[in-house]
Amino acid sequence: MDQPFATIDFITAEVIIDVLKEVKIAGKTVVVSTHQLNIAQELADEILFLNNGQIHQIDNQFSTPNELKNYIRAYI
Repeated sequence: MDQPFATIDFITAEVIIDVLKEVKIAGKTVVVSTHQLNIAQELADEILFLNNGQIHQIDNQFSTPNELKNYIRAYI
């Protein structure tokens, strides 16, 4: 999914998040591209981010979106 949360309201975003969580529980893999780190932190097992043409992979061990943001800030 490419930027599925970019042009929708928060209620629709919550519905999509709930569906994605159900898909995850069912053992399926979903790839989501987003600039919204709060959504990435909530949904992802692994997070990939692009910096200066390099792809970086990290396990999502973060409790809050701010922890993820701070990690990325320190990484780059």
